[in-house]
Amino acid sequence: MRVLLLKEPKDGDSGPDPYIKELASHGHKATLIPVLSFKFVSLNTLSDKLFQPDKHGGLIFTSPRAAEAAQMCLESKERREEWNKTVKDKWNAKSVYVVGKATAALDDL
Repeated sequence: MRVLLLKEPKDGDSGPDPYIKELASHGHKATLIPVLSFKFVSLNTLSDKLFQPDKHGGLIFTSPRAAEAAQMCLESKERREEWNKTVKDKWNAKSVYVVGKATAALDDL
C-alpha cells in the first residue's frame, strides 16, 4: 500500500525517517511531503482552557508544537505571574502526559 505522510522529515545520522522505516517494515511504500507552512490558531481558546485547570482532568501534549502553543499562552508577564502563583500547582496535581521523545525533551512550562 502507498502511504502519503504530510510532516517534516526527521533528518539525522540514524538513517531514514522513522515513520518511513516503520511503514516499510510492514510492506508499505511511504512518500514524505514536508509541511509548507504552519500557523497557530485558537491560542486564545487554549489560554482560556489552561487557566481553568479545575475544569479538566489532565493535559496531553501530542507534539512539540502543542507544548510551544502552551508556552506562547504564557508569554505576557501578567499571565506568567498568574500561572506561577495559582495555576501551575493545580496542573501539577493532575496527570500530564507527552507523546514522543521530541515532546518529552522540551523544558517544563
